[in-house]
Parts: sequence; structure tokens; C-alpha cells
Amino acid sequence: MLKKTINFCSVAVLAIISSCTKGGGEAEFITLTPEALEAAYSVSSYTVEVQSNCSWKTAVVDAAGVEITWATPDKKSGHNNTRINLRVLENPSMSDRSAILVLTSDNGTQARVDILQKGNPDSPIGDDKIKVRIGSYNLRQTTITETDPNNSWTNRKPRVMQSIKENAFDVFGVQECDTKLQTDLAAGVGDIYDMYFFSPYSQDGKGSRAHGILYKKAAFTISDTHFFWMGPNPEQMSTSDTGSEGNFNRGGFCTVVTHKATGIKFFMMVTHACLNSEPNATYAPIYQTMEKKYNTAGLPSIFVGDMNAVPTADASTEYLKWWKDVFKELPTGQKSGPAGTFNGFDLNRQMSSAKRLDYIYYRNGAEPQAYTCNQAKYGGYYASDHLPIYAEFIIKATVPQQ
Repeated sequence: MLKKTINFCSVAVLAIISSCTKGGGEAEFITLTPEALEAAYSVSSYTVEVQSNCSWKTAVVDAAGVEITWATPDKKSGHNNTRINLRVLENPSMSDRSAILVLTSDNGTQARVDILQKGNPDSPIGDDKIKVRIGSYNLRQTTITETDPNNSWTNRKPRVMQSIKENAFDVFGVQECDTKLQTDLAAGVGDIYDMYFFSPYSQDGKGSRAHGILYKKAAFTISDTHFFWMGPNPEQMSTSDTGSEGNFNRGGFCTVVTHKATGIKFFMMVTHACLNSEPNATYAPIYQTMEKKYNTAGLPSIFVGDMNAVPTADASTEYLKWWKDVFKELPTGQKSGPAGTFNGFDLNRQMSSAKRLDYIYYRNGAEPQAYTCNQAKYGGYYASDHLPIYAEFIIKATVPQQ
């Protein structure tokens, strides 16, 4: 289909041009007020005052002169002094957009109004960027016998499912997902999310005691997934998280997340880090090594998980050599909820001073806009012994590698 284009004189945000002469010698003129207008992102209408001594036709075009349809005048033509009502449709994008209302006489006299419509802050998609809610949530194994039976998995399961739905993550990492929890997640939120799990207790990455990634199936896909272990050889399963806290296998995995509608991609890494402080610090550089190895395209990079480290721990210091901490970087006004993330099922714990063990790190052009630690209770109880956290990110289509 051919697009109609309008060729108009070059003018600098002035809405008046007098360039042609009428038969009696009087110069034609068209004057428009306002000379420029800023439209809301929602459906709205605006009045343009026309002063003229000639007949004219209207068009609304983009910068290339191609007619657009999201702003329409109520008059296709007219003459002399009048008003034009301009209706502007809702902007479905987070990006601003612009157009030009052009009036042209038969003799070529023109005038214009420059239109700028603001982007919709609630839209998840822009011309070259997307808004994504990325989180982390330690869900607590189903096999643990809890001191308070109200925190048993049987009682917690509906709370966890409700919590996941209410937090409305787009993409999020989860920890402590044994086989039953994986099955229950598929049954409870599988209509919304697709899932991938990695178990550090199997060389093929499959099995129980896993951590994983859930992503909205209608909007995202994942690819290029790789997993690794904390230990001298990251490619080999090992029990390297050893010390006074016990002996465990620990690892992580990474993947490329693609937004279906735009094709925009970002790199994401998920872990449940070592519980013992010494191996946690010793093996922390492995995550940086794996990010360099598998994010060769230099995509915006996000690293989430239960890091089992407070902000002052050596492991946390190591992570900050490569990533930035969303909680640390954002100002107070862009954060909500407490600093602490580990509640331990203690309903009386002051979360503002509790341990912060769960993190969202980022680098290479990912742009955090807001951070939330959600301390909601369900029927008076927490859904897990960790609070869910998430951050709103802007991810752009092309970002130079840093």
C-alpha cells in the first residue's frame, strides 16, 4: 500500500508563512495558534485557532511527510478564520511520538503546528525498548519440617501461588525448588509462566533442590541456557560449599531472555550462592567469569538470587566489581519496602534491620527504574522465609558493551 506524503516548506516551529500573493495583490497568509502543543498520552482533544485570508487543506504528517492516523483534525479543508479540533489517540508506547499539523493553500502557502505526544508510562513497550519486572524469590523447600505447622508446605502453597501472582513478575529467579515444589509451581502458575530449573546435585542439571527461572510465556522465551558449579572446576558437579554451616553443592545458570513482540534480548543469571562464608567469597568470581563467557554479545545483564551474603560480606564486594546493586544505586524515592529480605518466618522481626540476602544486580545498559521488597502476609503469615524482591528495568534494543 502506497503511503501518501506531503511536501511542505521548511519552517522552524513557526506556525505562520506568507509566501504567495492573491489576485488583488494582497499576500496570502495562514496563522495557527498554538504554534506547538504537547499532548497527553491518553485520548485527548485540542483546539487550533486559524487566522487566514485564503482557502486551505489539512494534513497531519510525520517528519518524513507521511500521513499518520493517531492525530486527526475535524476539518479536511476550510477558509479564512476558524477553529480546528484535533483529536489525539492514546499512545500505546512508552516512547514519545511527534507529528505536524499542516495547512496548505492552493497556491502553496503553508503553516504548521508541531505536535509532541508523551509516552505512556504504564506501557511495557517502546519503539526501541521494553519495561520488564525482574525479581528473585527463595520459596523454601517443601520437605522441611517447620516448627509452626502454619508454615508447612501444605499451608504455604496457596500463599506462595497468590504471592507470585500478586507480585506480577515478568521474569524472576527462584531458589530451593525441590521436585514437589517444581510440580506445584507448574500446576499453580503454569498457565502464566514457563519454567526452567537447574539442580546442582546432578551433572545434567536436572533434579531436586534446584533453582530456576520463571518467565511469562505469552511475552518471553529463553535460549542459550548454560549451568555451572561453584568449585575449582565450574564445569564439574562438586560439593564445594563446605564449612560450619554444612556441606552443599552450589551452582548457577544463565540464559538469554527474548521479548517476543520486539525481539529485544537481555542476559540473565540466577543462583543460590554458597551458605558458608569462605567458599561464598572464594567462588564469587565464577559468576563474573561465566557472564563474560556466555554474554559475548554484550547484552544488558541481570544477576539475581539468594546470595547468602549481607551487603558488607566479601562475596558482595566481589559482585560489585562487575555488577551494580539495584537497591544500593536507586534513591530512596524509587524504592519501596524494607531493606531486609530474610524474615525466617518470624512475624515480629523488624525487616528494616533484618538481613538482606536476596539481590538484583545489573550491568551493561540495563536501566533500573524502581525496586520493591514485598513484605505482604497472607492470612497473617509469610509465604516463605524470604521476601520476594523485584525491580522495574528499561531494556533497550541496542546497547553498547561496557
